[in-house]
Amino acid sequence: MATYYDSSAVLAILLRQPDAERCTREWEGETVRIASILLEAECLIVLRRIARLPGPEVKASFLKERAAALSSLMEEVSLEDVHRSILEVLRLAPPLVGSRTLDALHLATALFFQQSLGEPLRVCSLDQRMRKLAQELRLEVVPTVASEGKS
Repeated sequence: MATYYDSSAVLAILLRQPDAERCTREWEGETVRIASILLEAECLIVLRRIARLPGPEVKASFLKERAAALSSLMEEVSLEDVHRSILEVLRLAPPLVGSRTLDALHLATALFFQQSLGEPLRVCSLDQRMRKLAQELRLEVVPTVASEGKS
């Protein structure tokens, strides 16, 4: 089954956040990885913001190392541009109206891929709003996170 990745999952991997191991397992267990072109942009912007933080906890090489890791991950993902077909899916999916714009575009892209593939699609996200909306759209959501009370 193909998996759509959002920035919260990829950033967890890149930044070695608490749920990084779960996201890494999902990543490594998947052969069909897909995302919106927004994924790379969001991740790069977050990495640049972190690199600008003052203090010794951010090494000078942080941005170079993490941007290289991001580039490596992006080589393993089929990225879809935001185009009119994605916007049409957005128009036809009323539950997306109440979400943040980038979340709506991500999930419209996931639904577009699901239609194109003709089979169910999973969404890998750690963002609680994104996860809830994906479930409302009847998309399987991974990974199981600690706050859901499952292991």
